[in-house]
Amino acid sequence: MHLTGNYPEWWNGYRYHEPVNVWVASMSREATRDILQKKYYLGDDSSGMIGLIPQNIILSKSYGGGVSHFIDTVYIKHTSGGTSTLSFKSFDQGLEKFQGTQRHIIHLDEEPSRELYIECMMRTTATEKDFYGMILLSMVPLKGTTDMVLHFTDNDRIAGVPKDGRCFVGGTWDEVTHLTDDVKKDLISSMLPHEIEARTKGIPVVGTGKVFTMAEVDFLIAPKEIPNHWGLVYGVDPAATSPGVWGVVLLAHDRDEDIVYVIKDYKMSNLSLSAHAKNIKGMLPFGYHNTITGLIDPAGAGENQETKVQTTYALRVDHDLLLSKANKVNNAKEITINKIRERIHKGKFKMFYSVEKGLKKGCYNLLEEWRMYSRDEEGVIFKKNDHCLDALFYALRGLNMAVSTEELRWSKHQTRQVGNLY
Repeated sequence: MHLTGNYPEWWNGYRYHEPVNVWVASMSREATRDILQKKYYLGDDSSGMIGLIPQNIILSKSYGGGVSHFIDTVYIKHTSGGTSTLSFKSFDQGLEKFQGTQRHIIHLDEEPSRELYIECMMRTTATEKDFYGMILLSMVPLKGTTDMVLHFTDNDRIAGVPKDGRCFVGGTWDEVTHLTDDVKKDLISSMLPHEIEARTKGIPVVGTGKVFTMAEVDFLIAPKEIPNHWGLVYGVDPAATSPGVWGVVLLAHDRDEDIVYVIKDYKMSNLSLSAHAKNIKGMLPFGYHNTITGLIDPAGAGENQETKVQTTYALRVDHDLLLSKANKVNNAKEITINKIRERIHKGKFKMFYSVEKGLKKGCYNLLEEWRMYSRDEEGVIFKKNDHCLDALFYALRGLNMAVSTEELRWSKHQTRQVGNLY
């Protein structure tokens, strides 16, 4: 749509009103031809593959690159009346081929070297008024937690939320609707263990080992209505600074079967304390925000580094949330992790998550952190991107405080009856 200027009505991102100059590149010229040209942008008549760019607005093509049927440049009619240019390249051509002229958009398919990425940044940097440049990366993190992966995922970044001019969006095979279960099984059977998670879930190999190695099929279930007699309790991991990331997780406890269900999560940044409080209330059954207990990071009792407001105090007094400090004794995190493992092994821990028609439902923020949670070479857990996980740990430690809406309604009814006697 950037190349053509033909944007759908729902598009709320940046719009180019003039023709654009675009580069796209993959690892090799053969990969660029077979994937980016034939399966993505231009299509392939011989296989019936339809490209993103309609044939009737392609004005002309030039061939080159030293590879058979490799298209060098495509000239595309823009809605403004001008002509956009789409040029194809490959990483193996070297940095020199990515030097020189300015480009509006560069799409790199698969992970580039840091040097190549920086060179592309230079090409998309504004050197004139009203110029807007962007780089798009579509990559499978097969090389692990590289500098390029960290460039987009570190510093408390949330998937889909731009920060410092960068944004990442994770993708899984669950969202690839054209892959059947049989095709997925055939593909997975030929992969190495570390490739499976990188290719099917977009999880890079991190540290010396993942913390949670249990099969997701053993605990992930589709979201469903929960009975009124199940106990509810939630955990809160607030940020120490106003624009920081908050994580909240709501649990439901089936006390008859002793099964814990992780039913909702919340992860946001750049909001006021009042906005976070409103969103937390929205996670809870209406009218029960001051009777269902939340376990909060003990550090939340301290002052916000910027506003100097005591977070827990403000949530309790100004926003009427029922909060208690979470137990944060030595080794509490490791103890809780071991209890989660034990529960999953016994079928006593379930997490709501599903993907329907490409739309994620349930605890996708928590699951994203869960999949990346890992240890360093000394076995110490990396302390980053764990806001929902910490909230989960706090809530689990307060499971004995879980209370059901059925119990609360009965309690209110009894209070009213007693009051009527007087």
